[in-house]
Amino acid sequence: MVITRMEIQGFKCWRRSMFDFKPGLNVVRGPNESGKSTLRAALMAVLFGNPTSSSETIQDWTSWGKSERCELKLEYTDHAGRVCRLRKDFAARKIFLLENEETFRTFKTIQTKIAEELGISTEDFYSLCSSLDVRSLSDLGTVASRKQIGKILSSLMTGAVSGQDVLQVLKRLEDALRELGKGQRSPSKVPGPIKATQDRLTQLSAERAETRRTLALRKERLHELAELNRVLEKEVSHLADLDHLIEVNLKLAEADRNKVLMIEQDTRFEQTVELRKRIETELEELNQKLKNEAASGFSMEEISELQDITGKQRRLDERLPTEPSRDTTSKVLLIFGMSVFLIGLGLWPFKTLMGISVVLSSFAPLLVGWQQKKTSNRRKKDFECQLNLWHREKEELEKRLTVRAKVRSPEEVFNSWPQSQKLSARRDALQSRIRELEPVDQEKWKVVRRELRLVEDILNDPKMAGLRLPAPKLAGFQREQKDLATRLSGWQQQAGRLQAILEHEQSGSDKLSGLEEEAAEFTQRLAYLRKREGICRLTFELLDRARKDTLNPARKVLEEQAGKLLHSFSCGRYGKIAVDDEDLSSKILITETGKWENPTVLSQGTFDQFYLGLRLALSEVLSGGKNPPLLLDEPLTALDPARQAATLECLLRFARKRQIIFFTCRPEYDRVADQIIELSGGVIDA
Repeated sequence: MVITRMEIQGFKCWRRSMFDFKPGLNVVRGPNESGKSTLRAALMAVLFGNPTSSSETIQDWTSWGKSERCELKLEYTDHAGRVCRLRKDFAARKIFLLENEETFRTFKTIQTKIAEELGISTEDFYSLCSSLDVRSLSDLGTVASRKQIGKILSSLMTGAVSGQDVLQVLKRLEDALRELGKGQRSPSKVPGPIKATQDRLTQLSAERAETRRTLALRKERLHELAELNRVLEKEVSHLADLDHLIEVNLKLAEADRNKVLMIEQDTRFEQTVELRKRIETELEELNQKLKNEAASGFSMEEISELQDITGKQRRLDERLPTEPSRDTTSKVLLIFGMSVFLIGLGLWPFKTLMGISVVLSSFAPLLVGWQQKKTSNRRKKDFECQLNLWHREKEELEKRLTVRAKVRSPEEVFNSWPQSQKLSARRDALQSRIRELEPVDQEKWKVVRRELRLVEDILNDPKMAGLRLPAPKLAGFQREQKDLATRLSGWQQQAGRLQAILEHEQSGSDKLSGLEEEAAEFTQRLAYLRKREGICRLTFELLDRARKDTLNPARKVLEEQAGKLLHSFSCGRYGKIAVDDEDLSSKILITETGKWENPTVLSQGTFDQFYLGLRLALSEVLSGGKNPPLLLDEPLTALDPARQAATLECLLRFARKRQIIFFTCRPEYDRVADQIIELSGGVIDA
């Protein structure tokens, strides 16, 4: 691949710019912060970046102060001399590749085309051998880098298909062997298939022994269960006879009790009916007597009112004779007063003072007599009015009584009242008694008599009567029934346990056959796993030996080419490099001591030359001779002028067969450049 043109839009400091490149050595020169490293990053992005990705790295490529993603275009000439145009629009998330008038639009297809053209499949591998800067030259000495180089070498030299190189196969075989043998030599929480199969076989052996021991007890338990069933059958029959006999006697006893109760209820119904009839007859007689009594038609209030009026009249009649005596007293006082007054008048001419005093003393009896006379007349008048009022009320009551009692007088009513009261009280008592008596439910009485007949039928049944037992004997049978039921319950529980055990043992018999089958299956599986382990181990050993035999020529080629480059770079001081077969770690032969040493003992300049030569040799070996463009960013900074010139001379020889884009800030490389691209610094627009 030879890059001819690069167009950048919106990539970090490059807002819009275009660069033309030529085959050979292209020197991109400019001061610091002029965009050299950004241009190299843009070349890597257009070769390996994925526009459809949402990676933060792609976000970092956005031009400063802008929000839209970048757009990159690359024009190159492939090994067949055809002009190809690659466009990656990170803003629109689209990718295009025009190759020989054929357009490709999928990232996977286009990257496959780019990888075929470069001879290197990924950005990481390209950075290891074809995109170098002074800061990352020694990264090749890390374990991760050596593993990546070893993987590439293994893939190339062993003819890997679809990325499945011999290292991956060996790793898978090693993992398979480790997984198969896990737990055999040391304990493991998760044992491997062989150990798990062995453990399962041991467990199955123990389970089979336990199952056989369980089945050995089956015959004994079967015999015991048969004996229990025979005893149970006999005793259950005896218990059924006892239950029937006791049930009959209990039924007879209950019938006796029910008969007594039914007779009592029937007698109570009859007595109630007879008592009700007697009470009703007596009530009729009392009602007839009350009709014949004088006071029977009067209420107690009327009789009381008449008695009250009669009593008041009698009391007034008793008071009437005392009223004239009161009137006589007033007359006596008046006569006495007049007599004293006359005596005083008679004494007036003779004894004036005495006459006056006698006259004055007569006024008192006169006033008292006159006042008492006046009061007596008023009381007498009121008394006569009250008496007349009571007479009228009495006459009205007597008329009503006469009308209601017909020919009977009030005295006869009064005289018959106590007897009427007794009869009424007796009638009320009988009425209360008859209310207290519940009416006889004829339907219930019929039910009682029907049940009584049924009970008598049961008691008179000859079959049941023949089974009647005396109370002591019945109590003995009941005790025997209870004891027998308890024993039967225990025997039944024992039989149930035996039956459950036997059923389990029956399933255990099936389990034993299953265990036998499973043990046979696991035995076959163990044999298969051990055979598989042997095959995997043998395959691993043979394949690993074949890998080493295959990689040995590649290692020698790498050592030879890297040694030649280092010999040229160091002006002939160093020229031998050794690469380890296992981890691809590198060593250098120190001429002064004749010993192989780690490159870290070298000076910084020689150290950089060592790894630069190793990387350039790797680039040729790993790319399979396709010689992808080299992107070199100041790899000669730490070299003295002589070694710098020798290294530059080697790079010029490289530039005759592959394109080199050399990024630097120094002008001394201009004289050997096939093209110079000068960067002025700052943000560059087209």
